[in-house]
Amino acid sequence: MIVGRHTENLNLRIKCEFDYLLAKYPTIAFNAQDWNGKLYRRENGKNILLCTESISTTPKNYDIGHIKQYDAIITYSTKFKEAHPELKVYNTQCPANWENYHWLEDFKGYDNKIRGVCSLQTVYKWGHPFEANHMKHEIMAGLITEPHLLLHTFGPNEFGKKGSYQGNLGYKHSNYHNLKKINEYMFCFAAECMDDPFWSHNYLTERVFNTFKGKTVLVYYGACNVEELLPEHIFVNVRKFTDMRQLSQYLIDLSHDKERYTEMVEEAYHWNLKTTLGDIRYQEEVWKQVIKENPL
Repeated sequence: MIVGRHTENLNLRIKCEFDYLLAKYPTIAFNAQDWNGKLYRRENGKNILLCTESISTTPKNYDIGHIKQYDAIITYSTKFKEAHPELKVYNTQCPANWENYHWLEDFKGYDNKIRGVCSLQTVYKWGHPFEANHMKHEIMAGLITEPHLLLHTFGPNEFGKKGSYQGNLGYKHSNYHNLKKINEYMFCFAAECMDDPFWSHNYLTERVFNTFKGKTVLVYYGACNVEELLPEHIFVNVRKFTDMRQLSQYLIDLSHDKERYTEMVEEAYHWNLKTTLGDIRYQEEVWKQVIKENPL
């Protein structure tokens, strides 16, 4: 079910949140270019650049030659701000958690979950040096959990072990139906699109929040400083394991510990209710401040 959490004009926002916000904040360029590759420029009435996508997805977002035309830039990357004191850079805590108005009302508990690891991913191949999309496939292909835990993958691209692909659900990241699918499984593996000590710093996306909302244990590979962003006891950090065998055994053991498993998903769910990380309400306050301080 869709509920009204930090929204305005929900009927408009629900059709395309990105376009809704673009219209609401006309002086902000949501990325250096539109989805057709056309660059936004100051003469189009855009004097503030909001980098909603990473450098691996939209390299122009961090092309100094392009962004110098803007009065200010808004980014999740505190590292970028430190590296470019000559630019007027504002930071959000991490990228925006888009479409965060989808929530579940009913949940499958420990005893009714599929004993398995699911992964809902789109595996792009941009060819950028910081791209880490291959990890979405490699982790799901490398886990050694069967027959104790099934491995199921979903998305427009087939990935994971042979026979693990279950097709494409056909919904955007945070859709109710995706949350429902995540909740069916004991674990959800989520990987970010980027792996670099500089650029992945603070890069935490809706993949994390959706798993917490689905009351499923998050198995995560992404932000290099994730331990600074999330309490370490509410998720499984792939980076902490020496190999796939060790990670696989950990997941199998955790799947048999009902008390610990249940505490983990409940704590993650309630942490997610309180955090401001990615929260559009917080993000919009930053945007409004930047607009006020940098009028067109």
